[in-house]
Amino acid sequence: MAKEIDEYQPPTQSQLENKALNFVKTNKPRYYRDLKKTGKLKEYCQRRATKAMSYAKSLIVNGMSEGEAWNTAIRQEILELKSD
Repeated sequence: MAKEIDEYQPPTQSQLENKALNFVKTNKPRYYRDLKKTGKLKEYCQRRATKAMSYAKSLIVNGMSEGEAWNTAIRQEILELKSD
């Protein structure tokens, strides 16, 4: 019997913000400290999450599958990786 594949659930704004927070905290500790000290850490995470959401939605509208679009958007806008 084949296992059903669950419908793709895109990440929430909160999940994306947490990814951004974890990324900057782990990979850019000095920048993380500066953002935290100046009170701009939450704004930074929100901005990254919003950019990822917008980018993923534009990729989906242009024909990319949801999973691939979200992975691409997260890699580029939150994890700051270049596209393949």
